[in-house]
Amino acid sequence: MMKKWMPFVCALALLAGCAGTPQETPAPAASPSPPSVRVQTDWSKLEPKAEGHVPRYTRRYENWTDRLIPADDYGKLYPFAGEKVPARHRYMGEEDEGVPTDIYKYGLVTERGEVVVDPVYDLVGPPCDRYLDGPSFYHPMPDLLLLGVLVEREPDPDADYDGPLAWVWRYGAAARDGSWVTELVYTHYYAADDHTLLLTRENGETEVWDASGAVRFTIPAESEGGWSPQMCGWSDGMVVNTSYQGEYYYYDAQTGRRLLGPYLSAQPFYEGLAAVQDGRSGLWGYIDKAGTWAIEPMFEQAGNFSQGMALVRVIGSLPALVGRDGRFALEANQGEQIIPCGGDSYGYDVGGREGLWYLHCTAEDGNGMVTVLGAYGGDGAPLAQPAVGERVTTWWGSAVSRMQGNETLFYQNGVAYSLPLAGVVREAAGQYVILQKALSEQAYQYALMSLDGTVLAGYGECESLSFYVPPETGRTELRAGFRDGTGDYRDETYELEPSEEGLTYVLEDWGCGYRNADGVWVFCWPWLLLGDVE
Repeated sequence: MMKKWMPFVCALALLAGCAGTPQETPAPAASPSPPSVRVQTDWSKLEPKAEGHVPRYTRRYENWTDRLIPADDYGKLYPFAGEKVPARHRYMGEEDEGVPTDIYKYGLVTERGEVVVDPVYDLVGPPCDRYLDGPSFYHPMPDLLLLGVLVEREPDPDADYDGPLAWVWRYGAAARDGSWVTELVYTHYYAADDHTLLLTRENGETEVWDASGAVRFTIPAESEGGWSPQMCGWSDGMVVNTSYQGEYYYYDAQTGRRLLGPYLSAQPFYEGLAAVQDGRSGLWGYIDKAGTWAIEPMFEQAGNFSQGMALVRVIGSLPALVGRDGRFALEANQGEQIIPCGGDSYGYDVGGREGLWYLHCTAEDGNGMVTVLGAYGGDGAPLAQPAVGERVTTWWGSAVSRMQGNETLFYQNGVAYSLPLAGVVREAAGQYVILQKALSEQAYQYALMSLDGTVLAGYGECESLSFYVPPETGRTELRAGFRDGTGDYRDETYELEPSEEGLTYVLEDWGCGYRNADGVWVFCWPWLLLGDVE
């Protein structure tokens, strides 16, 4: 079965792995040192764990390097899991059930296999707002690296979660090419957009960094009219934010200067317009960047503009599509719905979403199906498929499909793709779809297909299938679950989108490394036999 999967290169997420715990052997004896001196391990004298996987790398610096030294000739830097550390020794005094027994320390290597930082970081990857309660969108920043370490602190006697040891995160950032780096002194971070990273100091001040390594401006700590950085919405050169008093304002994204507000509630700018809630009527309308009403308040709900259209709810909670001129392109009646389809988000927050289209349909019946009343592109233009009157299934309001005999028709932005297995399209990512077939009310089988009709994994070959976009890479992965003859369950991860450099990260039980498009190891770091080395 696995031969069918050869188009996919097995790669685990950079910050997660399933390597087994190595047998510990004593580290080489260190010379006596004063009690205050921390002894560093001479890694060159440690024995690789797995035979057959020899180290393949060079070193930029002769000695152990515990920090990124800025340079202009590194090229793009890549993280690697270079040391495995028992989690209970780092996070807590006693091992908790359900907590991973091992975590990793990360280093940095060039695309030529040259190590520039030894494994000292607890977190390395493109900054992404996944780590905070921010917007639903991923914002992996391709030109930056987030660096994180865990620092021991005194336990808080008033906190229930503190054990004998207490740890806090300290973050920093660096250019992906290593040309600049900050100190690891920040307590929180927020990836605002592809080129803007917010770093908060322990005193509450938040610095707004851009990809060049410059600080645009500093947001003061909590105060009268201050920002709440984790509640920001950055787009169209503007920032919408709620103050600590609950009022919404708009700021210039380059200078931090307040421009518009206050408003009862507000959404980010998209395509030059932003949805705001009128304080007197409580209804929503749209303003331009001068603060003038472009569309007067008349909606119970108002979404972001994309391709000149926005999804709204008029009085009576009836959905509709409205254009920038305030004219309705589509209005639904009672018992009908307008579903935004395609892309990777749901509901009214569709600003900037690629592949967006809308399905006008009836409410879902008891079998999870709807009747098509119309289909429209992201710009509001009618689409031929799915046709009016067809009965289709919508999975989480995004994947639209219907069974036709022993086949499945999958609809995507006006195109109907014929898939040679019957089922319901559960997920779609690029050129790949996951089909689901019900065996009973609680038992299902899954299949993986490409849009050209190729069956990559048939029903019953995997116990579970799902797509995932790890923030560390920003590239779609396939996660497949298998159960062997003994009943043991295992997960495997397959990279669907090769990186632009053609390098694939590999993390296995013997160690980690990077291979090029021809499968040749560019960098290979076998696990090292480490004892309790300080």
